[in-house]
Amino acid sequence: MFASLPPGVKLDDLAERLDRNGAAGAWGGMIDLYPAHFDDLSQDSPAADDPRNGRWFFDGVRHFSLRRNGPPRHHYAGARSRLNRAYLPNARQFSAFEIWKLRVLGARKSPAGRFVKPLLQKWRRGAWYLSSHETTLSLSHKVLIPLLHYRYTPALQAKVVWAMQSGGYSKNNSDYFTIDRLLSTMNDAKGSFLGDVSKEYTGHTDLAATRNARGLT
Repeated sequence: MFASLPPGVKLDDLAERLDRNGAAGAWGGMIDLYPAHFDDLSQDSPAADDPRNGRWFFDGVRHFSLRRNGPPRHHYAGARSRLNRAYLPNARQFSAFEIWKLRVLGARKSPAGRFVKPLLQKWRRGAWYLSSHETTLSLSHKVLIPLLHYRYTPALQAKVVWAMQSGGYSKNNSDYFTIDRLLSTMNDAKGSFLGDVSKEYTGHTDLAATRNARGLT
């Protein structure tokens, strides 16, 4: 994953600003990136050596909202949930009311999981690291750092095979078995990763425009 900051802004600059505002750090929100088509996962694609060389898209809607006390709220199910619902017949579908409720009220996590992390933290005596998603530190309610998650890359298929064979992930690798079924179905259908909300990622301004980056300029 890569933290996305505006051009010219460094983590040191952000840390100084957070100090001035009395915040102990800032939250990061994961944004899944994906190519246009299944064939873009080929080992011959420009992204095979370095994912940053590829042409990437993301779901261009607000994923999170900040709040004063506690982690950000989720407002979108995420690209992985959208793809599963499009290609896997056993994937859980959502009612219009569930989608509206998530978008308007938000939730502790999306139907596909928790995608916020206490990314930048200034440790203090008496603080506790509760998990990769929670901390007792008082993080800024004005700053959200987007985390670019290159989830669907040419390296994914080899990673899925390794994960299913090694048992190296939580929940009996259930996530990777789902990815394996998804990729197999997409391959048979010559499917596309793109959906109605897909937007090409060209830089940090795309994330700011969709409210997935806050307080960084």
